[in-house]
Amino acid sequence: MKKFLVALCIMTCLFSLTACGKQVESPFDDYKDEDFRANSEGFIQGLSQSDDNYLQTLIAQEDGVISAAAENWLDVKEELGAYKEAKDFEVKREGKQLSAVLTAQFENRDGTLTITYNEDLQPTSITVDVNYSMGERMGKAALNTLMGMGTVFVVLILISLLISLFKYINKLEAKVNKKPAVSEAPAPSAPVIAEPAEELTDDYELVAVISAAIAASEGTSADGFVVRSIKKRTKWQKA
Repeated sequence: MKKFLVALCIMTCLFSLTACGKQVESPFDDYKDEDFRANSEGFIQGLSQSDDNYLQTLIAQEDGVISAAAENWLDVKEELGAYKEAKDFEVKREGKQLSAVLTAQFENRDGTLTITYNEDLQPTSITVDVNYSMGERMGKAALNTLMGMGTVFVVLILISLLISLFKYINKLEAKVNKKPAVSEAPAPSAPVIAEPAEELTDDYELVAVISAAIAASEGTSADGFVVRSIKKRTKWQKA
């Protein structure tokens, strides 16, 4: 029954206004506002009484206007709730285009159905909007502003942190590219030849002979000589 009602409303919305073939200056002059109101009320009632499965069927149809309307209703139906009654209605004629605007009361809050017709009296767009109070609109605007400003500040803070890390990046790069200094090996020092320790001999006979030889060559007495040590010389020292 619900599907039949929706189909009937859609057919009424699409074709009921095309019955007249009378030539007039405006295609809408031959119709009263109540005709458009009846179509709008029937369409919103049909949408409100449809289940999600049937709405998905409408969305899958090739008709872009009806598909978009069903998808739009799925987005707002939870917020609006069930349809209760029509309230205000307005028709806006603008050249070869007409907009039927129906304000309706729903279970949770009011909503607005807008159906736009072309010169052939065929709907070109069907939308359902949620009516928010001025306080709700101001609150949403303030929330959007805060979110935008917060995003900007977060991005600025991240940029500042990245800039502050540049000095560590430069230090790390310099540390990686720095070549270790080559330490020069100390020049080998010349070997120190230890001098042989003096060795005193107790060969008194040899001492006496040497003392006598020196005294004879000097023409003095050997009594004043004192031999403290005797060193032996090697062959290479002699050379």
